[in-house]
Order: sequence, then structure tokens, then C-alpha cells
Amino acid sequence: MITGDHKVTATAIAKELDIYRDGDTVISGDELAKMSQSSLDEAIKTTTVFARVTPKDKLNIIQALKRTNEVAAMTGDGVNDSPALKAADIGVAMGKSGTDVAKDASDMILTDDNFTTIEYAIREGRRVYRNIQKVMQFLLAGNIAEIMVLFIATILNWDAPILAVHILLINLATDTLPALALGVDPVSKNIMRHKPVKSGTLFEKSLIFRVALHGTFIAAATLGAYLYGLKTASYPVAMTMAFLVLSISQLFHALNQRSNTESAFARGEQVNWYLFGAMVLSGLILAAIVFIPKLEAFFKLTDLTLSQWEIVAAFSLLPLALVELTKFISRMMRKKA
Repeated sequence: MITGDHKVTATAIAKELDIYRDGDTVISGDELAKMSQSSLDEAIKTTTVFARVTPKDKLNIIQALKRTNEVAAMTGDGVNDSPALKAADIGVAMGKSGTDVAKDASDMILTDDNFTTIEYAIREGRRVYRNIQKVMQFLLAGNIAEIMVLFIATILNWDAPILAVHILLINLATDTLPALALGVDPVSKNIMRHKPVKSGTLFEKSLIFRVALHGTFIAAATLGAYLYGLKTASYPVAMTMAFLVLSISQLFHALNQRSNTESAFARGEQVNWYLFGAMVLSGLILAAIVFIPKLEAFFKLTDLTLSQWEIVAAFSLLPLALVELTKFISRMMRKKA
């Protein structure tokens, strides 16, 4: 809380609002004026109330928060708040009572002057941000898998495990629908527990790592099915098995994208019926290509035996299981930390 009120008044109000708790620090404007930059940076970590502050003090507080790697949001309605609103990572002005200067300096305007709206805005913003990451992660992992499969086959001088028409079909038919459904995924139950992110961090290091790891899992499963088909049957059978594993494993992989930490089978998350509908529709498209003779011939596929379908199912579920294992390990490591 940053206010121009007296220290005693500010502390009393902060206690009522549960902003100030035992052990927290309260600093007045006079005390703030005597502090050096390093002293303020240290004090900012435990201070929850600043009283009798000037517009310059507000700006100094925001700058101190940013220097200590905090993501700073500032709310205000007056002209004296505008420097701090401008300096914050996100400035929030009051729409009804706010001055034009404060509104111009802010990034977001509360049209109803209700602070609760900030929480709703953060929740929805995080949902959109995470959903964009989910779509990117899902599509890129599939593309990485396709590239790895063809790259390894070329290096080892194998016949192509999948054809260009297969990649086109996977990208247009079996990947697009689940990706669109992930874009409208409901908000996660833990979304407000996530740390704030700064602008320009859409491609996080962890996202790049997951894309590479998940792509490797899918590629390994696809190549495993292909090699099994070559050893036990023929090239057409091997190519069909590789195509099916690559397609089906990416459909299952869509389930993994709903959370980077929680299991795909965890209870408590809202159900995304669009995703399940997209998976079913993509599965029907895939079934039509495999079981309708003319389409099967066009895509240069062949019939499989029951045992070969069982191998396809096992390899298709392998990436899902491996990603679940990495999530479990990640959760255990976080608990120990």
C-alpha cells in the first residue's frame, strides 16, 4: 500500500485489509527520503505499507521493485500517480474516478473502479497466455518429431518412414483440430499460483526444452514402430505403422499439453470437451484413410494384422507415458525443494 495518509492511519487500514501482517515493515515518506538506493532495495523486500509519500517516492518504490526483479503493478487515479503508473510493468488506472493523465499513463483502465476486476483480468490474461503456449508447444513438438524421423532416416540411409503427403495430412487434419481446441482450454485451477511473467517471454527456456523433449519421445516411438515393421514384415507395413504411430501419438499428446506439471488424468481440472471432440473427429479422419481402400491406396498405406495394430497402440501411448513420467519427476523435485 502506497498512500499519502499518516503512518498510523495507513497501518490500521492495511491491517484490516490483511496487507500488513506481523513482521512487516511500514515506512514513511521522511524515512524513505533518507534512504540510499541500496537501502531501499533491501527494505522493499519486507515493507508492505508506505505512508506520507510524494509522487517522486512512488516512482522510487516502483523502480526499487523492478531492480529487485519483481513484476510491479501500480494502481492509481490521480495526476500524482502518473509517473509511477508509467514506470510500472503494468499501470492500472481507475476508469470512473481517474484523471485523464492517469489513464493516459496506464496500461489498463478499470471501467468499474473495482479492484476485484484486476484479479479477473489477470486470470483471463494468464489463461490466454498459457493457451498460446500450449498450442505452440503441441504443434512444434509434432514438427520436431517429423523432422527428426526424416533426418535420422536420411543419415542412416533408410527408406523414408513417412512420405510428404503423410506429413501434410498430419499437419492439416490430425494436428489442426486439437490445436484449435487447446486454444480455448479452460483456466487451470492453479493458474493464480503461477509466478508473474514479463512481456517478451512467450518462448520460455522451459518451453523450448519441453518441445525438444516431447518431439524426441514422439520421434523415438515412430522410428521404433517403423523398425519393428521392417523386421517382421515389409516396407509398406513399416511405413503404415510409422504413419499411424506419428498421427495417433500426437493426438494423445494433446492431452499432455493441458498442464506442464499436473497429470493429464488429474481430477479437479475443468473438462475441455472441444479437445475431446477434436480428437474424436481427427481419429475418424485417420480411420477413414486407413480403412477406406481408395484413400488407403492414395496415401500408399496397407492393411495391418491385429498384432501389428497392438504394436501401433503400444508405441502411440509411449510418448504420453514418458511425458507423464517427466511431470511426476518434476513434481517430486519441486516438493523436495
